[in-house]
Amino acid sequence: MSAKLHLLTPDQCLVEQLAHNFQGLSIDTLRKTLLVVPTQRLGTAILVRLLETRPALIPPQIMTLEALLRSAGTGGDEAFTIAHDATIDLILRQRL
Repeated sequence: MSAKLHLLTPDQCLVEQLAHNFQGLSIDTLRKTLLVVPTQRLGTAILVRLLETRPALIPPQIMTLEALLRSAGTGGDEAFTIAHDATIDLILRQRL
């Protein structure tokens, strides 16, 4: 699976753009998609919009960056330190 980076202009709605991009994906591809968002609220809004546009689906995995970093740790609710950019890159590559 390949990672993709999409850059949006400030006048584009992120929720609408993602819902539009996800409409063209098959159910299997959508199920295997990992979407990293800045806030859980944004993830919920994207999921709601996606459910409004598709009759049936297995939703993508939607995680905040914080949750992604916590899941890559040793587990538990331990405090974590700020990760170096290279560490974040390695974690994202492992998940993708």
